[in-house]
Amino acid sequence: MPNAKNDIVQLLTTEEAASMLGLKAVTLQKWRTIGHAPNFIKIGRNVRYDLATLNAFLEAGRRSKSEFGEQNA
Repeated sequence: MPNAKNDIVQLLTTEEAASMLGLKAVTLQKWRTIGHAPNFIKIGRNVRYDLATLNAFLEAGRRSKSEFGEQNA
């Protein structure tokens, strides 16, 4: 997580973030409304996603095997 003045945060648009996650932008928009999306940043009316946050979101979903009784979200 950036904390020094020289650290640069890379922000992605909804379309760019969705592409990175292999989703459609509309899916990511819907996920935001139900609280399933990765944390995002509002800059005025614009929504941006921190690249590090997206990578953490992907890592949190990593599994070594399928869980018994797992349902698709």
